[in-house]
Amino acid sequence: AYIPQEPLAALNPFYTIEEHFKDRLLLSGKPEIGVLSYLFKMRHKITEEQKEVMLKYLEKVRIPDPERVLKSYPVQLSGGMLQRILIALAIVSNPSILLADEPTTALDVITQKEILELLRGLQRDMGMSIIYVTHDLGVARSIADATTEAVWKRCTGACEGRSAITYFCLFFKGLGSKMSKVSQPV
Repeated sequence: AYIPQEPLAALNPFYTIEEHFKDRLLLSGKPEIGVLSYLFKMRHKITEEQKEVMLKYLEKVRIPDPERVLKSYPVQLSGGMLQRILIALAIVSNPSILLADEPTTALDVITQKEILELLRGLQRDMGMSIIYVTHDLGVARSIADATTEAVWKRCTGACEGRSAITYFCLFFKGLGSKMSKVSQPV
């Protein structure tokens, strides 16, 4: 799963948070819905089961008043809340690997700390691996088990002398059983 860098740019301003969740649930197979149902999704009401899942994941990422937030549009919410919503949208499919692209960009220091603590907790509770992409080496060193730096398409540190693509292929191979759901490295 993927957490994009810019929450406001990643969310459609014409969709409520509930509609974003509905799309994600339909695409992730929760509940099981066929392609034709997805194509005609606008005709379907959100079921109680879907609503319960949405609320559960919003609560999991510590969103206050999740009922109200589901009815909100992205422009009505703060950057920290939008980042939490993107995290909830990413984890709703129970991924084994989460790619977090600059998950704390443009957030104040307190919200940054809360988001990083949230991601650490979700990683522990859900048993998933998280790949953080960041320019902030202080953040990287505080959250990562291992780090490497890519400078001008070349890695330094753990993968000295190898290209970034080679390193990430080796990194994915090293994940072993967690990669059983993925056919090949991306």
